[in-house]
Amino acid sequence: MHPLPSPSSFARSTSGSAGAGAPRATSNSSVYATAGSCSPFSKSLCRMLLLLSVLGLIAMIRESQSLRDLSAVMLWTNQQANEENDDSSQKAFRIAWLLSYPNSGTSYTMTLVERASNLSTATNYGAEVTPRALRASEALPTYSASQGPYWEGLEGAAVLNRTIRQLPDPYNAFVLTKTHCGGRCINCGPSDYVIQEPRDFLEACLKTSYLDADGHRHESHMPQERVAKLVHLIRNPLHNIVARYHLERRHFVLKNKSLAKQFPNDASGFQKWCSKLDDTYMKEERKHFLKSDPQLLKLFENVPCHAEFFKYTQWHNSVIHMHPLLHRPPQLTIFYEDYQYAFRNNVDSIMQFVSQPYNASRLRAFRSLPTYEDYFSEAQIESIHQLIKHVALPQVYGMLQRYFNNIGEHESDADDVDALASQ
Repeated sequence: MHPLPSPSSFARSTSGSAGAGAPRATSNSSVYATAGSCSPFSKSLCRMLLLLSVLGLIAMIRESQSLRDLSAVMLWTNQQANEENDDSSQKAFRIAWLLSYPNSGTSYTMTLVERASNLSTATNYGAEVTPRALRASEALPTYSASQGPYWEGLEGAAVLNRTIRQLPDPYNAFVLTKTHCGGRCINCGPSDYVIQEPRDFLEACLKTSYLDADGHRHESHMPQERVAKLVHLIRNPLHNIVARYHLERRHFVLKNKSLAKQFPNDASGFQKWCSKLDDTYMKEERKHFLKSDPQLLKLFENVPCHAEFFKYTQWHNSVIHMHPLLHRPPQLTIFYEDYQYAFRNNVDSIMQFVSQPYNASRLRAFRSLPTYEDYFSEAQIESIHQLIKHVALPQVYGMLQRYFNNIGEHESDADDVDALASQ
């Protein structure tokens, strides 16, 4: 990082000389003295000069305060970095991975934990948290800029005047850290989305990235020894895949607005998008799965976005397969829908698992979930069910079966069902 000038050096540069023989900055007393010595014919001009001088002083004070704020932020982050690099500090932050398939409630879960505890979470993806107000800044790491993960506590602090949100106590708590792992590409064929080995999935979970001061992206991997716990987040597969469409649609409509009419933000647009994906990769999928799993190809036929549902199920399988490679750390499984139907139980489970105390008054009510079952016909839903049942590990199918027992209804074992209407 390029250091910002300190407040004292800024004061010296504005009040001191710019070079040998340079005039000194005008003081308030000299301004008033000048105004008092004006002739009657130039009083209007003097008043104007006085007004301009006062406005200049106000602007200078504001600029000085802004730089002092930025200097304070940079000083704080440099101190944190020095402490983390100092072996004597022994600050070994313990990571609790938030393992989530994209669009399964990741942002809500991260925000909930931050608001509840008033402490920061972290992410493997440094570009998401780089404080853009600091021109020469890098993403702020929990450990190091090259390995990550990266903490969100400073984001927007300089721009929005937000309080810097610190990391949890490294000795007594765990930093909830976002990772989406691998096998989740959208516009890709089976040669890219099929996960060959559990080790491949683990490597993708460990993958980190950040932007340097020049905006260049760098990739690395955090050491797996830092991962102490796992939080496995699951969302209804029907809702999860529709949410993936909504996000992908926002991206491609921004690039080509004419696609907004071709793919409307409703059930018909979703079905068209699915047909396009299915047709694009059909030949490659037949070649890839014909020998290894011909029954899978048969199940693909009646499922819109069949590769999306395959990827979703494979991803959750991989979380189970990866667990032994991490030496079986403690694991918590949570369901996104339980925020609506068992809110307090979900919050208590997460906060206790990451060993963070929280203030319930900070929590906001959960917005009622939309229902996307009308994006599918009943026959399609049953076909999706059979595809997932075929691909899923018994343990994973046991967790997903709840979504097909009663379509449109969510089962919950919780006694305390909160009636929550808005977020």
